[in-house]
Amino acid sequence: MSEQLPPPPGQPPPLRPERTPPIRDPAAIFIAAATLFAIFINPQNVGVILMLGVIALLLEVRFRRGG
Repeated sequence: MSEQLPPPPGQPPPLRPERTPPIRDPAAIFIAAATLFAIFINPQNVGVILMLGVIALLLEVRFRRGG
């Protein structure tokens, strides 16, 4: 495991990159809304629908971070 060392004395810590919080990201909101709508349409497959929604959110966050 790589541990991050604190900056040497006299140097400010590195700044965090500006990015949109996941809750305000339009793609994340759309995926969450589509997941809830799919559960409303077909409540018998809640587990599968939730799993697919979580996978979609994780992929969206990963691709957004990579780009």
